[in-house]
Amino acid sequence: MRPREKASRRESPSAESEGDLLDAYSRAVVSVVDRVGPAVVSIVTERETRGGKTLPAGSGSGVLITPDGYLLTNDHVAHNATGITVYLASGESLSSSLIGTDPATDLAVIRAYGRDLPYAELGDSEYLAVGQLAIAIGKPIRVPINCLHRCGKRSGKGSEEQKREAY
Repeated sequence: MRPREKASRRESPSAESEGDLLDAYSRAVVSVVDRVGPAVVSIVTERETRGGKTLPAGSGSGVLITPDGYLLTNDHVAHNATGITVYLASGESLSSSLIGTDPATDLAVIRAYGRDLPYAELGDSEYLAVGQLAIAIGKPIRVPINCLHRCGKRSGKGSEEQKREAY
């Protein structure tokens, strides 16, 4: 018989407990997507040229934050747009206008003209811990699925990396 090896300080979870953890994580992500997904929108922008032509300028995603159509997106999606169309998860399109942008934080506010729209409530990042998982949800380029999500960790509070990733 061989002597028993010394156990490490942190035992590895068994395959069964890892599976349980992944299932719980998947249920949490699905729950968030179900709750927030209807508020996620696709955005298509246009810009007017000096010659007066209107050309496609870009696209991206955003999230409705009020039932009367205010939404957050990235500055790089909306900056200098002369025409904006917002597409809801239902497929409905809404005319929209740019309310304001902040290039330094890459944030923009758009108003989509609609009423009783689905919206997501904003949270408070002060309640997040460094290393805590976060879920980013988007719907770029009017993809025919409800929304896409990406998971990652919250980086150090106040770090330059965290500020760039905050949008």
